[in-house]
Amino acid sequence: MKVHVYAGASEFLARTHIELEKNEAANNLLLGLVAQPSDFNTVRRIVETTINRIYPLYYPNDVVRFFLDHHAPESILADINAGCVYIFDADSVVIGTGTIHGREIARVFVLPEYQGRGYGSAIMKTLEEMVFRTHQIVRLDSSLPAFDMYLKRGYKARSWHTIVTPGGQVLCYHQMEKENSQELCDSSSPCKEPDLKNEIILVRPFNPQTDRIATIELWNSVFAYDAPHNEPGISIDNKVAVSDGLFYVACNGNEIVGTVMAGYDGHRGWIYSLAVKPDQQKQGIGKKLMARAEAALRELKCIKINLQVLDTNTGIVEFYKKLGYVVEPRVSMGKLLKSK
Repeated sequence: MKVHVYAGASEFLARTHIELEKNEAANNLLLGLVAQPSDFNTVRRIVETTINRIYPLYYPNDVVRFFLDHHAPESILADINAGCVYIFDADSVVIGTGTIHGREIARVFVLPEYQGRGYGSAIMKTLEEMVFRTHQIVRLDSSLPAFDMYLKRGYKARSWHTIVTPGGQVLCYHQMEKENSQELCDSSSPCKEPDLKNEIILVRPFNPQTDRIATIELWNSVFAYDAPHNEPGISIDNKVAVSDGLFYVACNGNEIVGTVMAGYDGHRGWIYSLAVKPDQQKQGIGKKLMARAEAALRELKCIKINLQVLDTNTGIVEFYKKLGYVVEPRVSMGKLLKSK
C-alpha cells in the first residue's frame, strides 16, 4: 500500500507557492470576479487541465482520478450557483480560480503555464482577506510538501487526516488554520486589508452598507453632474431599492476604483454609470466591469443592450466601439417626471 499526499486546497498551488516565495514578480493587473453560471466551462477547464497536466507527475492514475472526482463538474456548478467561486483574469485571460466555503479556502488552481509568476500568491492573499471579512480564522487542507510554506504564511496545523482511494491508495493531509491579525469588519466601514495594488482587482456586487460613500466620491470625481436628479446619492439609493442585483463595483484592495450599473425591463438591457478612478484607467478595469454587466444581462436572457453617451465624450465612444457597440441612427429623448 503506497502513501501519497492529498492536497485539499490544490497540490499544484502548494508547489506553485513554494516557487513563488522566490519570485514575487507578478506586477500585471489581476482581476478577480465572482463566477457566474456562464463561467462554468472556464472553471472546469482550469481545474481539469491543471489536474491532468500536473498531478500525473506526482501521483499514480488512481489518485489523479480521485482528484478529478473530488472536483466533479456537478460540485463546481453547485458552488458557482451558491456564489462562492471566483475566477482571476490576467490580460483578458482567465488563469486561475478559487472557492470559499464559509471560512475554508478550497479548489484553488492556477493554469500550469502561469505558475511561477506570483499569481498564486496574489490569489491566496485575496481569498484569505475575503474570508477575514466575516471570520476570525481561515481554514484549508495542506499536503505534506506544502506544509512548511503554509507555516510561513501564518497557518498552524490543527489535525491530521487520511483518505483511502477506491484503488487502495492512502492520501494524507493536514487541516490548517490561520488567525486574522486584524479586527473583524463591521457593517459601517469597509474591511482593512493589506495593500493589493498592482495585484488583484475584484469585481463584486455593490454593498450598500460599505460602498455607498466611496461610490459617491468616485462618481463626483468622474462625472460632471449638472442636474439635481443625477445626484449620486439619489441614484444609488433608487438603484438599491430596485434590488435587481445589477450594480457592481471594482475593488483594488479595500479601495473602490470602478462601478457599473445595468438594468433590464424584459425588452432591452441598459448600461449606466460606468466609472473608473482616473489614476487607474486604461488598465482593463472598465472592460471587465462591462463584461460582468453583460454576463448578468445575458443570464436574464437579454438579447440587446443600449447605452447613452454625451456627444462630446468622444473617448468613451471609442471605448465602447472596441467592445462591439455601434452608434445607431436614433434620437435620444427624455422627460423628467416631477413629483406631484
